[in-house]
Amino acid sequence: MNVLFVCTGNVCRSPIAEALMRKKFEKYDLDGIVDSAGFSPTTINDAPDYRAVEAAKGFNVELTGNSRIFLKNDLHAFWTHNTFHNIYYRALFCENISKAFLLDSNSVNRAAKT
Repeated sequence: MNVLFVCTGNVCRSPIAEALMRKKFEKYDLDGIVDSAGFSPTTINDAPDYRAVEAAKGFNVELTGNSRIFLKNDLHAFWTHNTFHNIYYRALFCENISKAFLLDSNSVNRAAKT
């Protein structure tokens, strides 16, 4: 399974979600690609925000890599971090509407503990 986490700039929320999911893939020896992206072109190739780096340490994960923009060919299933992003991607890619999920902070906390 391939998983892509999407947020606005790909420098805070989605990199943390990506790192947490990568940890799960390693723990359960799952095959697939875990990645993250953003829809804002203003942060392309930026490093993760320092606050996200610090927050990730609390989940015992490290943020690596730089931000990138979401591309349609990335799509397999995607998790967004707020209702606006979820609606935005469902509108753009309506043929994949069943693969769009809203991931809230409670979901991230539950995932990090398992």
